[in-house]
Amino acid sequence: MAETKKTKSGQVQNSTDSTQYLVEGAKLMCVNGGCMTQLKLPKNHNYTSGGKQKANCKDCKACVNIPYFGECKKNEDTHQCEGFMDLVEKWENTAVSTTKAESVGGEDAISMSSVLLCKKGGIIIPVTSGQGYDGAIDWTEFLKRYQNVVRWAAGKNMLCHVFGKDPINMNTGNYIYEKEDLVIKGTIPLSFKLFYNAMECGNQGNLGEGWSHNYGVRLIKIVGEDLLGIVLEDGREVPYRRKLGGEYTPVMGDGGSLKKSGSGYFLREGGRRCL
Repeated sequence: MAETKKTKSGQVQNSTDSTQYLVEGAKLMCVNGGCMTQLKLPKNHNYTSGGKQKANCKDCKACVNIPYFGECKKNEDTHQCEGFMDLVEKWENTAVSTTKAESVGGEDAISMSSVLLCKKGGIIIPVTSGQGYDGAIDWTEFLKRYQNVVRWAAGKNMLCHVFGKDPINMNTGNYIYEKEDLVIKGTIPLSFKLFYNAMECGNQGNLGEGWSHNYGVRLIKIVGEDLLGIVLEDGREVPYRRKLGGEYTPVMGDGGSLKKSGSGYFLREGGRRCL
């Protein structure tokens, strides 16, 4: 995909990048909204792609950048998004990568893998990038991205996930179940806990599809030694990116630290050694 970047002096630079960056006019939807809207960029960052202004992670202001989404499932009063939407301070990237995103106006560019969270319980997802849009939407590709966003949200254990009386995620319809199946008291007590996640995020496999347990914490290699993942007891996958000296830091800001030691790894979480 050919792109152009305009410098402050007005010079246009060409580059090639397979990432679908969002530009003005990108179509957006909210998982709790009633209609699609289009991304607005009244502020010119002097970076373009296909002749349209590129957006960055700080283009997330209600009304200014993000129009209202009509009806809102979370608003039990007026049932409208207008006056109810409360957005976080920046877009987040759900794609796990070892490379840094392109900078647009001093901030990270946003792409089709970016999402914007609403503090009232919504997740805003790009439907189109705004580049080369001919009126047709590839719903198959969108559903794949939507599923990835759901898994990312589950891995983040986000506060915007609102549950009802039953363990049902009211944002996504995901079913969560947890049970302590076996307890043996003693000097060193033994507890065996079962977890079920209908989205199958981080499925440990040995108890069946979607099931995991508290003795199934394990490490997976996502991108060789550069990007590792820890599958936690409840099935969530937390990615870690390698730094210098065998240290790994969580990609999504989760707590804990991971360090390579000989042929294995040590995971510290909340002041205790887990692996």
